[in-house]
Amino acid sequence: MADTIAIGICDDDQCLLEDIKAYLLEYGERVSEAYEIHTFQNAEELFRFFTRRHQLDLLFMDIELEDESGIKVAEKVNKVVPDCQITYLSNYLHYATEVYDTKHCYYIVKNEYQEKIPKVIERVREYQRKTFLAVKTGTASQMIAIRDIIYLEREKKTTHIHWMKGITDTRENLEELLARISAPFFVRCHNSYAVSLLHVKVYKRQEILLDEDATVPISRGYIVEVKDHFMQWAEKQLL
Repeated sequence: MADTIAIGICDDDQCLLEDIKAYLLEYGERVSEAYEIHTFQNAEELFRFFTRRHQLDLLFMDIELEDESGIKVAEKVNKVVPDCQITYLSNYLHYATEVYDTKHCYYIVKNEYQEKIPKVIERVREYQRKTFLAVKTGTASQMIAIRDIIYLEREKKTTHIHWMKGITDTRENLEELLARISAPFFVRCHNSYAVSLLHVKVYKRQEILLDEDATVPISRGYIVEVKDHFMQWAEKQLL
């Protein structure tokens, strides 16, 4: 899991912004979690933050901004930062049926935020467990989106994680990493390799050509397993 959750709060009520920020900091200290908190009073400030290549794990989004619909803003956030979990804030329940065209994880009536925030944080953590791999790299850890991983390569006592943004090295072995990835599009093809079928360009009996022009061997003991796994996965993609 990431050591820190990056949280944004977008609301034109400055007092509420500060109240939620203070409660999050207090709650994080109580449960021994670190939160990096950013506040925004309008959509312009929020998207200026994203254009600087900053990311958020969680965004508390006011539905009724002064000059813009928070639901419309959330639609844009879904496209720009698809892994950001959105929680709507409103003084009214009647908006609850209007938000379901957007991807979000919770809807909070503003006067209940203290009661609901622990549940929101747990949903974010659950999403991260399913979609990210927390990799130990020496004394630190790194979060890598599982869908971005191209293949894993074990060399002596190091595993190289080849992914869309480069290579990350860890002492963890393939068995440990694959157990945590637990995704249907990953398959072991060699004692030293496992590949993501999402990144396969050409599949042959004894080798796989992947994105980034990487070629990974399929050892004799894995030929049948890889073939069966690949065919089952490919059939599901056609359904």
